[in-house]
Amino acid sequence: MDLMRMDHVETFADLMCDGDESMRSLILSKATEEGLSRMRRSCSEGNTAAIRVLEASLPYEEAVAQLDRLCSNSEGDELAGLVSCRLLGRIARIYNLQTRGQAQSNATKAGVEICLRRLETGTLPDNLPEGLPKDPFSGEDFEYERTAEGFTLRCRVREFKTERLHEYAFNLK
Repeated sequence: MDLMRMDHVETFADLMCDGDESMRSLILSKATEEGLSRMRRSCSEGNTAAIRVLEASLPYEEAVAQLDRLCSNSEGDELAGLVSCRLLGRIARIYNLQTRGQAQSNATKAGVEICLRRLETGTLPDNLPEGLPKDPFSGEDFEYERTAEGFTLRCRVREFKTERLHEYAFNLK
């Protein structure tokens, strides 16, 4: 369904505004066939560029920086740029959530392998064993720290915008 048609403009405005009444009003005030055409074109170009970034298999930091730049480089009229940036922001958020989920999955797999080595040897390794799943935020091994309760695996790069550094504690006692 093409939401950027005149008979769907209110639905489109509701989806795009996220409760921001001024954004909703701006979309409705610019709701002409020509204005919608510019928004459609801007969103399509932004989405195509975002897909190119995501398909390039770039390191996390580079990918999120490029997605962020796409929004700041959006051209055209003010409204088309705002709408395109909202969509690009959502794409970046989904990418962050995907990367965060992959980090949790990889940390769990690595943690299980470390626990299996502990069962084999009777002690936790002093260093992170080779060949374990990587931290998807950095593309490198997780940081590994033995603790009084077990061990912690920590991502090496903070999540974009939230600045959150993900860590996973494995309590074995």
